[in-house]
Amino acid sequence: DVPFEQLVEALNPTRSLARHPLFQTLLTYNNQQDRYSQLETGQLDVRPVKFEDSTSRFDLTFELTEMETDDGGSVIRGSVEYSTDLFDAETVDYLVSGLKNVFQQVLLNPNRPLSGIDVLSVGEVERVTRGWNDTGVPVGPGSLVDWFAERVVSAPEACAVVTEEGELSYAELNARANRLARVLIEQGVGPDSFVAVVLPRSAELITVLLAVWKAGGAYVPIDPDYPVERIGYVLADAGPAVTVTTSGLAGVLPAGA
Repeated sequence: DVPFEQLVEALNPTRSLARHPLFQTLLTYNNQQDRYSQLETGQLDVRPVKFEDSTSRFDLTFELTEMETDDGGSVIRGSVEYSTDLFDAETVDYLVSGLKNVFQQVLLNPNRPLSGIDVLSVGEVERVTRGWNDTGVPVGPGSLVDWFAERVVSAPEACAVVTEEGELSYAELNARANRLARVLIEQGVGPDSFVAVVLPRSAELITVLLAVWKAGGAYVPIDPDYPVERIGYVLADAGPAVTVTTSGLAGVLPAGA
């Protein structure tokens, strides 16, 4: 119940010329339509008139209006206003069909919880999960290390890892992992050995995980942002043969780790 401009000023959201600062989707529901269609003002005829607007104020606007029918019943009519920079007519029709699908399910069973309502039809679910996402391929025998080695041979210069610091090719990643794997083996890592890995998401993390597999061990990932007590508990419970981290993160390890 305050002017919209005052709300924007109070919240002071990050401004962008590409989107509305507070929300991008608006849904309005009007169940007072009859008040305006039956407005009596003497001899003046007052009625609502829908006009076409070539400008969309938001990314998406759904406007629903409850109206009485001639037989005393009621219907809900709706319209959609959308930004043509983001949506085309086919996409909006798809969104509307999903909304109608939800309404139909609610009408058939008003007591159904929201978690039991399907937005997509059976055919659409099949298209998304099978038609668009049927990516299954036959996988031959071998380990992940074997498959990685095949990739190194077939595409050594292809990009394997991308981080904010840069990229690593399959050949570069393989060379780094091999060097570390030899160090781990010298430290006694082998089958049935655990290696604790205390690293953030990074190229080093991928290198270490691959090196642990090459050495024959199993890695125990530990988030360096965990409390020291949590890190200590995981290390004590796993009993790793080796703990791998960086010199900058060594301070997060408990004494004796």
